[in-house]
Amino acid sequence: TCSGAPIHNSLGETIGCFNVSGPSEYVYSHTFGMVVAAVEAIENQLWKEEVQEEKNRAYELLSAASESVTEGLLAVDNEGRIIHVNPVAQNILGLSEKVETGQLLKSILGPNEKFSEMANQLLWKTDVEIVHNQGGAGIHCICSARPFYKKEGPIAGVVYTLREIHKVRSLVNRMVGATARFYCEDIIGESEVVRNALKLIFVAADSRSNVLLTGESGTGKELFAQAIHNHSARSDGPFVAVNCAAMPRELIQSELFGYNEGAFTGAKRGGNPGKFELADEGTIFLDEIGDMPIELQVNLLRVLQERKITRVGGQKDIPINIRIIAATNKDLLKAVEEGRFRQDLYYRLNVLRIHIPPLR
Repeated sequence: TCSGAPIHNSLGETIGCFNVSGPSEYVYSHTFGMVVAAVEAIENQLWKEEVQEEKNRAYELLSAASESVTEGLLAVDNEGRIIHVNPVAQNILGLSEKVETGQLLKSILGPNEKFSEMANQLLWKTDVEIVHNQGGAGIHCICSARPFYKKEGPIAGVVYTLREIHKVRSLVNRMVGATARFYCEDIIGESEVVRNALKLIFVAADSRSNVLLTGESGTGKELFAQAIHNHSARSDGPFVAVNCAAMPRELIQSELFGYNEGAFTGAKRGGNPGKFELADEGTIFLDEIGDMPIELQVNLLRVLQERKITRVGGQKDIPINIRIIAATNKDLLKAVEEGRFRQDLYYRLNVLRIHIPPLR
């Protein structure tokens, strides 16, 4: 006796046969039913394996896409446990070891992290600046958050998109033209004093010390500053020029150090970074430094000493990595004697001095 049934795949194609054969004297009336039931079980198992394979392929595709993007991706469930984090997000968040799924985000970043606060608001958030100090390490990034929900149910979690603050600043600096265009060879001069000044450009470029450029108005102090930047190890970073004499006295602090939302009437929503933040990883050129108000020289001295700034209306220290080149057409030593310029700030700036001769 023989009982058999074809086996089909999910497309209905015949891929095999299940057969039970035996001596006729052992024929059993329910054998065919058992064969059909076995075939159904086989087809169900094949279907489950195909579905699982499709899920695996989708997960591999999602993982490959997540790891190839230049932005950080972080997903947490409604309890704040990590579902997924890509390598870029690990780097931005300062996670040295591979994070395991299921860990509470608060257990890694500490109790005051801002991501859970954003998630609890259950709203889409776009381009929120996050400054978070985690022990000795700091997190400074631009974050967007999007909640996702269970099918016809409550919130299931939040997906965060993180952008490193340095990349955001780099884009801003390219858009606003915060770059140096001139090199040493662009400065023309044949006199001995000019050649000596040009030699000092390379001395200053090889050094990490602050530079003070002196000389009359119109002698090309910014050209020298740009050349120092372009020949230095910071040439790939931004070059931000600030004319201290051209900024209104009441706005110079917010322009240099930035401000937080609500710091004063008319403050931009979300706050605004200052020139020092935009110059991070690069060079800031403070032209006409002798015209800086005496009360702001204390803040500049703190930047030089601690390499940190605090925005107007803010409480968090923001670390910065900058090189300062200052320029003046005034006699700063005389200004120090008259009490118009701080002596400690003068010596902090006057580490490497380059005097640019007049053009006449």
